[in-house]
Amino acid sequence: TRYDLKDRATHRTNPAGGVTRYLYDWNDRLRKEISPYGYEPENDDGVGAAYTYDSRGNRIRTTNALGEVVQELSYNLRNQPVIQKDTFGNRTELSYELDGKIKDVRRSGNHQRTLQQYEYNARGQITGVVDGNRNPISYDVDSWGRITGIGFVDGVKEGYEYTPAGQVSRTIDGNGNAVQYRYNSLGKISERIDQLGDTETFRYDEEGNLSLHIDRDGRQLQRACNVFGQPVYEKATDAEGKHTNISTWHYDSLGRVTRAVCDGKSYEYIYDAYGNLKEKRSNGKRLVSYTHDRAGQITEIRDPTGVSTRYEYDILGRRSRIFNDDGLEVRYGYDALNRIRHIRYGNGVETACTYDGDGNIRTLETRAGENVLLSFAYRYDGNGNRTAKTGTQAALGGITAGNNALDLSYNYDVRGQLLEERRNGASVCYAYDKAGNRIRKTDAQGETRYLYNEKNQLTAEESPVDRKQFSYDRQGGIIEEKNAAGIRLFSYNSRHQQTRVETETGNVQENRYDAEGLRFELLENGRRTSFVYHNGELLQEEGREEQGTSYHLGAGMEAF
Repeated sequence: TRYDLKDRATHRTNPAGGVTRYLYDWNDRLRKEISPYGYEPENDDGVGAAYTYDSRGNRIRTTNALGEVVQELSYNLRNQPVIQKDTFGNRTELSYELDGKIKDVRRSGNHQRTLQQYEYNARGQITGVVDGNRNPISYDVDSWGRITGIGFVDGVKEGYEYTPAGQVSRTIDGNGNAVQYRYNSLGKISERIDQLGDTETFRYDEEGNLSLHIDRDGRQLQRACNVFGQPVYEKATDAEGKHTNISTWHYDSLGRVTRAVCDGKSYEYIYDAYGNLKEKRSNGKRLVSYTHDRAGQITEIRDPTGVSTRYEYDILGRRSRIFNDDGLEVRYGYDALNRIRHIRYGNGVETACTYDGDGNIRTLETRAGENVLLSFAYRYDGNGNRTAKTGTQAALGGITAGNNALDLSYNYDVRGQLLEERRNGASVCYAYDKAGNRIRKTDAQGETRYLYNEKNQLTAEESPVDRKQFSYDRQGGIIEEKNAAGIRLFSYNSRHQQTRVETETGNVQENRYDAEGLRFELLENGRRTSFVYHNGELLQEEGREEQGTSYHLGAGMEAF
């Protein structure tokens, strides 16, 4: 990092050489921020986010590197924001009490409405909120201003209790079932006692790192950490001290993990000269390799079979293009608020989105040339719950074989729980208990009932055609499911990871897990399937089919 004579940061250079440039006005306020994608070293400048201020130093405008106005702000005499306006003209207005506490939030536009209102007692402690659907939510507070109860207009109430030090000691759900918490002298949780009195124990080392965890079934996890608080050794056993599962981690001098081993599965991590993860290996075999740009973002992922996915970014650092060696391609376009505006696929299919003033998707349309594959419009209530979805979707027989009209509506209770879904006139209704568990579903096939224990775990499901029963261990893992077809059994290892499933017909599935806590191998009736991940997302699997399957990861939830 470089600084000027006023000790202001002017350049931040990442290990790959990418420069983020900061420029200031005469009053030392940041007026421009240039990312590595917009920085021009020959000019020591470039295109970047620009900031404008009023005479009192309040930021009143933010403009991105494309010249789009992202946000404009207005303030009252107390320098509190009273109007926020985005690039599309959507206005959010805020008003305040005399003591400066926020009073309400309103959205202005075609139809002005109140998003939330806040209520306080004479001591300035919050006592209630009126949500966007005009439903009041009340708060009980103690003399310290801590919330001890939350009440809804349907009579449901949740509660909280505290230790003298202000830590939550007890939570009570709407059914009156409570979970208790106990703490050590450092304020860290030492015990958690669930609704049935089963206790989970936590112990810590002198540095405050977790050193022992005993779950409600008695499984023990012992952990040792290095001076930086990173785990280097874990030993998990069952309640009898058997079925040991050991994990180890090794780090370099910069604190980066270089090796992780669990259950015989070893990972080695290799970094490039700039500190980015370059390669992940298993027992010497390459699993995943990466390349990065000067901003440190991934430009290529290559899986174990050599299948490559490449990435490009726009000047704002947003993922703009994904492609591979076989000609598959996806391009992303964004609006000024960094929301996906359109997705264009290499085969000519295009998806376009628009948004309402609250940021919810208003319309979604997918086309293949002139043919509309699907076209939907959405509506929402004041709390952002979807209330309607209407439109058409191409029939399964082909995009020109006709369209299926779709008309869905949704109704919610005062707690935001779905009460009814109507699909082209056919209704499905739901009911809930005071803890929010669904207890009934009613549709054209009849009524299905759901039963729960004090831990809010589903214990039985009764429908017109079947009855299912569920049993759990004390730690909350399902261990048995009974239905008309028979019994399905579930088993866990010393880390409480599900390792075995035996179906009603006698088929057996066994799972193995790595040091990252992910399932790396599945054995199903003697057939082995292995999995490789990138940041927890499935990247490649091998064994389920005669040939392996590779996945190209897209931008966020939009898969390639």
